[in-house]
Amino acid sequence: MTLLAKLWYYDIGDNMKISKVEFVFKLLILIISGIGLYLNFRIAPVRYMMLYFTIISNLAVFIFYLVTLILYLTKKLKRRDLYHIIKGMITIDITLTLVVYNLFLRNVEFYQDHLIACTFVHLITPTLVMLDYVIFSEKGNLKTRYPVYWSLSIVAYGIFCYIYEGLGGKFLDGSTCPYYYMDVNKYGFIGVTIFSITIFTTFLAYGYFVLYLDTLSSKSESISFKK
Repeated sequence: MTLLAKLWYYDIGDNMKISKVEFVFKLLILIISGIGLYLNFRIAPVRYMMLYFTIISNLAVFIFYLVTLILYLTKKLKRRDLYHIIKGMITIDITLTLVVYNLFLRNVEFYQDHLIACTFVHLITPTLVMLDYVIFSEKGNLKTRYPVYWSLSIVAYGIFCYIYEGLGGKFLDGSTCPYYYMDVNKYGFIGVTIFSITIFTTFLAYGYFVLYLDTLSSKSESISFKK
């Protein structure tokens, strides 16, 4: 675990202290995200499911909380820049998964046919991760550049999808795109571009909104502490 700790974090502070309640909550997230992934991997082969942002973001949650808990138990969990960047990224990603699902996808037949599996990865896990940030995360550690880093995940995913499609790759049911709003044949290049820019802009704006709330919360906690 020493090598893993060095790769995951670089030392800028003391060991992070986690209460028993927070530890149990993070363990709950790990279990729930694992159940969600298991249910979805039963729907179709893993190699196809892993092409979807929803599954990628849920897998990122599972891996992050697994590594976090292991490092905590081995007393190697530190307050790091990279820790906050990665946690912020998976929190934003999983929130995007929840929002896009509820706005655009929840009434699509495929998602209705697999309601329980979809509820885990689109609603339960995202809600728990957001609550983990709101309730347990120490505020005031986020930096102005972080939202830009967080947005790289959605850009990278979009680039991957179009390269994959261009090379002849197929998604579930032989589709040429993972989500209907990315279908160039149906909406045209301009339509898909508008969808993509809207999602990216919303993603980035939400990142800065989180940064604003984090800063505001930190100042409030500081004032309360001084009183």
